[in-house]
Formats: sequence, C-alpha cells, structure tokens
Amino acid sequence: MMINTKACFSKTTLLLLLLVLFPSTTRGVDERFSSSSSSFKCGTLSSIGYPFWKNDQPDYCGHPDFLREDCKQEDITITILFQKYHVLYINQDTQILKIAWMDFSKSICPGIFLNASMDSGLFSYTLNDENATILYDCAATSDHNKQSKDQFRCPVYKILRDAYFVSPNAGLGNEVFRRACNISVVIPVMEMAVKRFVNHGLSVGEVVNQGFEVEWNVEAEHCRSCLKAGGNCGFC
Repeated sequence: MMINTKACFSKTTLLLLLLVLFPSTTRGVDERFSSSSSSFKCGTLSSIGYPFWKNDQPDYCGHPDFLREDCKQEDITITILFQKYHVLYINQDTQILKIAWMDFSKSICPGIFLNASMDSGLFSYTLNDENATILYDCAATSDHNKQSKDQFRCPVYKILRDAYFVSPNAGLGNEVFRRACNISVVIPVMEMAVKRFVNHGLSVGEVVNQGFEVEWNVEAEHCRSCLKAGGNCGFC
C-alpha cells in the first residue's frame, strides 16, 4: 500500500523555516519532529531511518505498517505478518532490506513447519531471490538412498526422518521425493547462496540463514529531500 507522506514532510519544511525566522516563538511548535531522530543505530547497522522505527521511539517516528524494530545488543529483528526476521542489511537509498527467518536461526529443523509469508502491499522480492522448498518427514526411497549434500535428518514427532533441500538451481526436483515427503516448507533464499551450496561452499542451514532480499514499497523520496534540508521524517 503506497502512503502519501507529502503533507507530513511539508510541515517539517515549514517548521524549519519558522525556526530560522522566529526562533523564540516556534519553540515547542511540534515536538514530534524533535522526538523523531533522523536516523538511529542498532547493533551493527547504522543510519537507519524512516520508515523504520525502534522500540523506544514514539509511533509517529515510523510508518504505521512497519512494526517497531526490536534492537537488542548486536541483534536487530523485525516482525512481518507475525513472523520474526533477523535484519542483516538495510540500504535506505535503494530501499532494500535483507532479512533471515528467525525460525531457522538455531536449527534447520524448526519446531513448527510454516511457509514464509510476506506482506505484498509493503514488500516485494528482488531479482536476487528464488524460492526453495525444504521437504520434511520423508520416507527412504530407492532413488535417493545415499546421503548427499541436499539430504539431512530432522526429528518429526520425536522420530528422526529424512529431509531434503529442493531449489530450481540445486537440482533434486524429482516428484518422487515430493511424494515420499509429508511436510513441505517454502522459503525465499538468495540465488547466489544456492549456487555456493551446489558447489559445496555452503550447507543447507547456511543458505537459509544468509537470508533473502525484499524492497519496501513505501514512497520515501520526500523524506530523503527533507533529511538533506536538515529536517526529520515522521508519519502524519
């Protein structure tokens, strides 16, 4: 959903002009813009700004559809459609966000098997992404009875069962394996990470934890212009 933020940024410009012309009379005109710092640092990421906001900022400092980023020590997370992601990279200029699904951060065998979902009104995948499928609770098959890089084992209902990583660039697309598996989880991954996996450079867990890219669809050109003029951005 595209949000028109022109009105909010025009107020900021007006406030800046008033501060220059009448500094003694405009003090406290709108405290929201002084509360919304132009950028903040969280963990290893810096210069984070609108539409993102952190958990100790007022709600008008960020876009209302972007839940607060949770900033704890060196880790930064964001929640999208009730699913939590590690934020690995933010590019404010290109509006590219690189995230990794937290459900897989500790183990490639999650406790709950869910497909990744994305708010298509706010985010879109980039050309660097591709969809991979992880097949769980698989019976042994004569076609694939030897351990390979795309095969691993996970407990399902406390019983160790075979599992497979399936991707367009990783092979193993044979439907026999889909028929032999009871659980299928679709998750976006980086195409370059899959290529490294094929060349034995990464494990399945490493491919998943390298995350994937999304582009946020909130119009922010007015915000960038406002920041260059020395102002702050928020949502009105």
